[in-house]
Amino acid sequence: MLHTIDEWELFDLKTDPMELMSVYNDPAYREVRDSLHVGLQKLRDRYGDSDALAQRYIQEDLENPRFLLMMQWMLSMDPPYDLPDEVKARLDSMTFNPGRLMPGNDDEEE
Repeated sequence: MLHTIDEWELFDLKTDPMELMSVYNDPAYREVRDSLHVGLQKLRDRYGDSDALAQRYIQEDLENPRFLLMMQWMLSMDPPYDLPDEVKARLDSMTFNPGRLMPGNDDEEE
């Protein structure tokens, strides 16, 4: 699974406008953090979002050549973008024909 890390950030833009120091684990911000989590869960419930649905979309992305081409490009950046191991493995197993992935070339044979 790609999204298995439970990592959060919270910034106080009044005291840290550059967003350099997360206050997520600061006890002084517990009420704000908890309120944001409750609000997020309400939105997820309202729109039918779930962890299972997120994983389904991630799996669909791993089958999408355009998405994988974008991920390949991100790996070529300096410094390289840190991609999840599942994406790296999928990229390693593929050969790309970038011209086939451009708009209007969907039906062309390799």
